[in-house]
Amino acid sequence: MSQSIINQLEAALGDTLQLLSSFSEQEINTVPFEGSWTAAQVCRHLFKSEDGMDQLFSAPATLANRDPEERAPEYKSILMVMKKRCNLPIF
Repeated sequence: MSQSIINQLEAALGDTLQLLSSFSEQEINTVPFEGSWTAAQVCRHLFKSEDGMDQLFSAPATLANRDPEERAPEYKSILMVMKKRCNLPIF
């Protein structure tokens, strides 16, 4: 795994932990708007989705036949909507 990816993952983890530590117990377990998840549920989801990621990045794979940044604007747009709806101080 390249050092750049490792650095990005470590920075994202550090930012996430810093954000989590800013929540009170009540805030982390409060649903911010109808149909959404609590911060604790989001964190649990992130943890589950990240588990084993290091093995994924070091597994043999074939190169993709597309630009790695192809869907980045779409994902950024989704995250910005989430930021706005949850009034998150990130990004």
